[in-house]
Amino acid sequence: MWRKVKTDDLNIDLKTFTALANDKCELIISDLSTIERFSNAFNCIVRVYYGLNHLNVSDELKRAVLSSIKDNYPCMTFSNLNLCFVNSIEKKQGTSLTRDEFMLPIHAFMAKKKRIESLLQDIELKEHNEQLAVKQAEKFKEHSIEIYNKSIDEFASEFMGTPFEACAIVEDYFENLNEEEYKTCQLNANKKFKEQSNESNSQFYAIIPERHLLAKEIMDMVVFKHNTNK
Repeated sequence: MWRKVKTDDLNIDLKTFTALANDKCELIISDLSTIERFSNAFNCIVRVYYGLNHLNVSDELKRAVLSSIKDNYPCMTFSNLNLCFVNSIEKKQGTSLTRDEFMLPIHAFMAKKKRIESLLQDIELKEHNEQLAVKQAEKFKEHSIEIYNKSIDEFASEFMGTPFEACAIVEDYFENLNEEEYKTCQLNANKKFKEQSNESNSQFYAIIPERHLLAKEIMDMVVFKHNTNK
């Protein structure tokens, strides 16, 4: 998943991505106990990343930051908060810490998180659609095999399915034909493809691809040979 997300474009390392993917979802804004925990986390960030004594930082700033997080990121977790400050923080010397300055790395990281989540959703949707397509293809092949079996059971002179159904299973029956028979199928398929392409009303109908016509010719001959040799 790490490789699929291509997080190099997002300037995030594998360790950070793993922590984000395995977030325990401990919400910052939930009850009084977590608000107290936020106060401790805030003090630690101020001391470690900004090099300030938290005792010199006003409670008003702490409340303003908490309020900003609540308004902008109500689903933010403590894990997210820690990850926001893993990169270097620039502190302007000789200036007091402001709400906007504290929130800057939070805004940057949460935007990155949203982008990653969007990428993951796109990947999951793509994989789901691919799996669905595989299942549909398998189901269609099973259906086509049933038609082949019916063609054999009823001693039909040709494959009773469509060119598209023939194409779904033709690879399993190539070996039933010799080189001369295969060439005959190619010639017939090419002829039919040209005929339908030259029809004056062909523009009103979907033209069957030549490879599907070839598959039908092959399956017709396979069924014919099987039933006439019984």
